[in-house]
Amino acid sequence: MHTRGGKNRLDYLDKIFENPSFITNTAKQKLVDKTAELKIYPNPARLYFYFEVTKDDCVIKKISIFNFLGQSSIVKMPYKNSGKIDISTLNDGIYLIVTDFNDGSREVEKLIIKK
Repeated sequence: MHTRGGKNRLDYLDKIFENPSFITNTAKQKLVDKTAELKIYPNPARLYFYFEVTKDDCVIKKISIFNFLGQSSIVKMPYKNSGKIDISTLNDGIYLIVTDFNDGSREVEKLIIKK
């Protein structure tokens, strides 16, 4: 027995289980629709990286760098749309940069560190 709107939810679940790429494609679409257009360079980086937001009315509230164990390595609150972050204390590896913006949006980028 379906409750109100239940059939639509079941149809959605059927799509997911019948076609697992449905989830991947949906996730990719959300990542493509970035609001702030964040640039991080160089990547791979050695001692530092630069960040730049190409959307004029967007400001970075917080940048958090996590290793792949989910441990927070560096947290900065620049409140600006460009700058430089020192990563000389971090070991070689792959990190995630989680950036929170003043409009409430968030972006996640991959950073490779090679010294």
